[in-house]
Amino acid sequence: MTVNKENNLLNECIAYFKNNIGFQRLLKKVLENYKTLGYMGGTVLLSNLSDIEKEALSCFLKKDISKQKSITVKIDKIKKCLEQTKFCKLRLEDVVGGYFGEEVHFKVGTIESHRFEREKYFRELVDKYKNTRGGQWLKKILLNNDDAYRIIIQSYDIQRKKLYEDLDTVCRALNGLSEGGEEKVYLPDYAFFLTQNPHALDEETICGKLFLSALLNKYWNKKPVNLEKKIEIYYRAGILINDVSNYVLCSGLQAFTEERLHKGWEGFYQTGEPLLVTLSNLGHLKKMVSTLDKVFVFENSEVFAAIHARTANYEQKPKCSLVCTCGQLKITTLALLDMLVKEGTIIYYSGNFDPEGLLMADHLSTRYGKNLCLWRYTNEDYNRAISCKILSEGCLKKFNRLRNKSLRQLAEQIKKRKLIGYQELLLDQLSDDISEKLLM
Repeated sequence: MTVNKENNLLNECIAYFKNNIGFQRLLKKVLENYKTLGYMGGTVLLSNLSDIEKEALSCFLKKDISKQKSITVKIDKIKKCLEQTKFCKLRLEDVVGGYFGEEVHFKVGTIESHRFEREKYFRELVDKYKNTRGGQWLKKILLNNDDAYRIIIQSYDIQRKKLYEDLDTVCRALNGLSEGGEEKVYLPDYAFFLTQNPHALDEETICGKLFLSALLNKYWNKKPVNLEKKIEIYYRAGILINDVSNYVLCSGLQAFTEERLHKGWEGFYQTGEPLLVTLSNLGHLKKMVSTLDKVFVFENSEVFAAIHARTANYEQKPKCSLVCTCGQLKITTLALLDMLVKEGTIIYYSGNFDPEGLLMADHLSTRYGKNLCLWRYTNEDYNRAISCKILSEGCLKKFNRLRNKSLRQLAEQIKKRKLIGYQELLLDQLSDDISEKLLM
């Protein structure tokens, strides 16, 4: 491109931006960012967006922001969007400089100064929490180009002082957790203890995002696939969230605090009544016991209720231990079963003959190994439990996720019939099995 053509294109580009007031604040922020950093990079934040700005930026960024009150934009994103227009051969530095009538070029000394300043900023925090869990996490994350690192660098460019406070809070939060997550605390309570703000560690905040990232780094090493997995990660760290909606139904279990029987649990055990348990009910317990070293776990609450009614008439002691997942493997269920398996309990699990039921059985089999007995999962049992409800092709594909060999073989039979089998149709067999095992 000749000099004249390039100048004409630059003037046309500058005119385009000047003719639309919706770009004014964005370009001003870009220039300010450059003067701070010494190079064309980093991130800019625009708050209280006007309708004109929303319309202009939506078109330029190819992203609908009409319902947003603010937007955070990477300078690299602006460069990329410019490259997708007829002005692709122009430098953003020249466009911004021409827009404001200033010469904008790279300042090598300023770039080096910025890097030195940033390194000093983070080194101060790493040294402050040296040889602690918080310091080790921060040091590790600064070496990895992952989501947490990108959040940190973005925040550094936008609100450096606030980021320092957030990182300081995350380090203190990590250092304050009990080893192994044995001592439980609610997330808002812990946040208030650390910052006097009960919402400081909420996932919607930068601080909360970094804290969850730190926990994932320690306990999971990847993004949680759903809310339930996220709750489990917090729980393993000793933090309780979403407690009321996370429960498990059980009966015939004895709970201990510091090797003493829990009086509340013992009352339900003696009367044989079922108990609805939340995470907080488990959080302060040291041990959970099935006195027969067996626990019978059901997927459906209707089956649990029917079996409980039959076994509650047994006069023998100790009591029969029953658990119901209520259709889902919530973290409360897994936490309860973890405690039982820790004491050597054998889990007998029974569920529906459909993808969800077999996948739950598969998950438990993987988690508990030899302590898990797949209960009434034979082809004969399926034939007894079969219904007239047809499984769709989409549902049948879910069987491909099974890992347990015997469950995969059973799934092949279900695929041939394409019919769901219901646990309720095996009540007599389940009840007889329990009677026999109680007398063993």
